Amino acid sequence: MSLHKLKKAIQTIIKQYDIPGMAIGIIKDDEVLYEDYHGIARLDHHKPIANQSIFCVTSVSKTFTAFGVMRLVENGLIGLDDYLIKHLPDLKMADDRYRKITIRMLLSHTSGLGDISEEAYNDIVKAQDTTSHALEDAILSLKDMSLEAEPGETFIYSNIGYNLLGYMLQKLSNESFEAFMKEEVLVKAGMHSSSYLLQDIEPLDIVWPHVRIPLPLPLAFYPYNRSEGPSGNLHATLPDMLSFIKTLLNEPAKLCLSETLDVMVTPHMNRGYPPYYASCGLGFNVGEYHGHNVLSHGGMGFGWSDFLMIYPEDKLGVIIMSNEESDARDVITDLISSYFFDETIITAKPSWMTVLHHIYKKDGKERMLIAALHMMKDPESPYNTDPWDLYRATFQMSLADQKKMANDYLEVFNAIKD
Repeated sequence: MSLHKLKKAIQTIIKQYDIPGMAIGIIKDDEVLYEDYHGIARLDHHKPIANQSIFCVTSVSKTFTAFGVMRLVENGLIGLDDYLIKHLPDLKMADDRYRKITIRMLLSHTSGLGDISEEAYNDIVKAQDTTSHALEDAILSLKDMSLEAEPGETFIYSNIGYNLLGYMLQKLSNESFEAFMKEEVLVKAGMHSSSYLLQDIEPLDIVWPHVRIPLPLPLAFYPYNRSEGPSGNLHATLPDMLSFIKTLLNEPAKLCLSETLDVMVTPHMNRGYPPYYASCGLGFNVGEYHGHNVLSHGGMGFGWSDFLMIYPEDKLGVIIMSNEESDARDVITDLISSYFFDETIITAKPSWMTVLHHIYKKDGKERMLIAALHMMKDPESPYNTDPWDLYRATFQMSLADQKKMANDYLEVFNAIKD
């Protein structure tokens, strides 16, 4: 099946979702099979997405941070089953169970740590702390934190856990987290234009995030805080991400020992969301798509969405980066997987959000509720009528200070979710 059909199907999705900008790349064996750029970096500036465009890859950053941690393991500075407090003796939390947290647990999201609220995260990124002590200040502020579960017993996704790992890297390496990652991971992967540190990035190359309310709108500020670096601050070009994938598939020794990689891609805890999120390894999700093993990590938030997908035995890797938040990323991910392993082009229904929003803007909340109920009852609706789309949209509306709209959408969601 021709790549032309795949490209055409992707372009259809981008148009259906009204995506401002997106970059997609595919590595097969040791060659770039597909490299494409769509749209613009910021709706009100009209600069096209190109190979020098720098995206924030959000939580895909965690995969790279995990490789940084494994460098310390290989160098004998830490052990995966070391207690975190062995290396961060000044760390304090209100819940004494934090003393049982190991480095392996943090890497696999099994430490029992949760996260702060969405509203608190909004305040953090709006604060835009770019000081060198931002990460340390954030970690030392955890003194009142409690765990959500017993360490090692269950999967709970935690940005805080990865920020703790980044702080540990910083302390043990005697250099900033960002400098350590640049030297020990990014450069070794051929990612010379990429950095966790925003000050390293050429401002004119930055791809700006857009929030959906639900039509895409440039965020009024750039969401960045060095305290969140290890969990979500990596900025990268598409060629750099393709270089990482090519290195991982063909020259993994540049990144780590083979036995190290084996540990990272071994399932450590069940997540229960196949095909991509069946289990969690160390820095990777581990799953299976139609009999093909797949490693992945997604990222979404503050106006970006990203997805890294690796089929190691098939020597296939995919990266998707976008400056908006929607399920378009997931639709394209499934489309690409089906192209390679089903030999079909799956065309998913677009979200109903744009239609509902036009109704809301014209006729108000009550008419939107009536329309939503009607669309959900229609078995031949041309739209994907997922009530949770409305719930997810409320976070972006809150980030854009559209409080009334967020409350209206939340009321409609609560009325239709069951």
